[in-house]
Amino acid sequence: MRPDPELPITSQLRSGIETFVDAVIEHPTIYLAVMRMAGSGDVRMRTIYRGMRRTFTTWIVAALTNLGIESNATVEATIAGWQAFMEEIVVNWIDEPTLERGEMVDLCERIFYHCLPAAGISVEQIVAATVAATASESGATQL
Repeated sequence: MRPDPELPITSQLRSGIETFVDAVIEHPTIYLAVMRMAGSGDVRMRTIYRGMRRTFTTWIVAALTNLGIESNATVEATIAGWQAFMEEIVVNWIDEPTLERGEMVDLCERIFYHCLPAAGISVEQIVAATVAATASESGATQL
């Protein structure tokens, strides 16, 4: 599930969401078992589950840092909350696919960007960072 370094940084989030969605859809019983066992007090499963979440948070923080957006405890807590939201959306979708798969991925991606202002990252920072990254990835020079 590691981000594909060949993709532009602005595409890595969506790719990561799609990979996560595919993994949960392909192995729902295993994923739900790990989730439930982690919540039931099984220390080994909690360690695995939280380790997985920490890894995802680390990847996302690294991507934000590469975009010039500073991280802090609030940003990391927001990312963790977004992961829980996304997980719930995907798990519910397996039982009740009321959205098309692409709509679900779009929703998870949009919510990520809407969470960042709650963590103190302004919309202007997000736009400036993504515009700069897109220009850099396309080889364009900035004025």
